[in-house]
Amino acid sequence: MAGIIFYDIPSSLEPQAWSHNTWRVRYALNIKGIPYQTVWVEYPDIEAVCKKIGASPTGEEAPHYTLPVIKTHRLAPSYLMGPRRDGLGKVDSWFKKSIGPFLTGESVTFADVSVVSCLIWLKVIFGEDSPEWKDIASWHDGRWDGMVNAFAKYQH
Repeated sequence: MAGIIFYDIPSSLEPQAWSHNTWRVRYALNIKGIPYQTVWVEYPDIEAVCKKIGASPTGEEAPHYTLPVIKTHRLAPSYLMGPRRDGLGKVDSWFKKSIGPFLTGESVTFADVSVVSCLIWLKVIFGEDSPEWKDIASWHDGRWDGMVNAFAKYQH
């Protein structure tokens, strides 16, 4: 069974996927090689399906439901760790060229935000005191724990 269920809007065209919003997620999953199962949801059924699976609305004032939605089953830590370590190794090589704690030096960039967002995700899903997070935090001479700590003042 795939770890992710991906809810998409079908069309009568080929390929069946058509929404630019759902294509972004589909591409990301495929590029990363993450297995998933597609559940096709006809446009008039989006709200009912989203409510049934517990997906949050995309708007607060007037609840509005949209796709894509992904629903995950907890993946084995080993499935997540290898690709993350390899990917962070490449990112670490970029940071080594920097003079300062961030990718371009002393100033935070969107690239830094992208990296730390993934790190926070891993810290949250594994748990701060988990062996998995402690392992990640130690990679590349502790760079990733240091980066998360550098962003702590923005976590409110």
